[in-house]
Formats: sequence, C-alpha cells, structure tokens
Amino acid sequence: MSEETRATFFRQSGWVALATVLGGIFLTAVHIVASSKQGGMTETEYSIFVTLLRVQLLISIPAAGLQAMFARQTAAASSDEERQQLTTTLFRVVVAIVTLWLACIALLVIIQSTTPDIYQRWNIKEPAAVWLAS
Repeated sequence: MSEETRATFFRQSGWVALATVLGGIFLTAVHIVASSKQGGMTETEYSIFVTLLRVQLLISIPAAGLQAMFARQTAAASSDEERQQLTTTLFRVVVAIVTLWLACIALLVIIQSTTPDIYQRWNIKEPAAVWLAS
C-alpha cells in the first residue's frame, strides 16, 4: 500500500469518525433543547417527537444493510458489465422503495379519510408531524 493511499484512507476514516461523533453529540443535544423549559416543547409534543425519532431509527435499520451491501458490491465491481448490473440493481431497489413509500402514503390517506378522528386517537395534535415523518 503506497504512502498516498494510506494517507487518503486515514484522512477519510477521520472524516467518518468526526461525522459519527458530531452526529451523536447533536442527537443528544436535540433532546436537551427540545425538552428545555425555555421555548422547548410541551410534554405531549416531546413524547411525539421521541416516538418519531424511534420510527426514524427503525427505518434506518434496513437502510444501513442496503448501504453496506451496495458498498461491498461497488468495491467488487471490476468490469463494465458488473457496474452496469450494479446500476440496474440499484435502480430496481430505489423503484421498490419509492413504490413502498407511495403505498404507505396512500394507506395513510385512506385511513385519514375513513377515520377523521385518527389523530385524536393517536393523541397527535399536529397532523403535520405525521406527514413530515412519512
């Protein structure tokens, strides 16, 4: 491994480590700011916020798996044919995810139209929170 390659590897690893640390700091800080008494959220709004963060965490689990899989396949692709196959696979996965997302939005619209008091049942005072999380 050349000296330049090693330097590039460690520089990029440093950026990843820094981004991870800063992400953890900001994820902790958002709770401090959101729950503060001065200008923070009410207890009900904060509980909805935490619930939406948990939903986002659950959504990120398959995303991490897909990221690792595509990173491995991208590193292993050495010919134009393999890169074309990877591009096709990526396109199909993106289409499947967008289709699933649109189906979930349609389901939410159907639930909202058939059950007008759904937000009251879910104890959500601001329906925009659900739509922004969708």
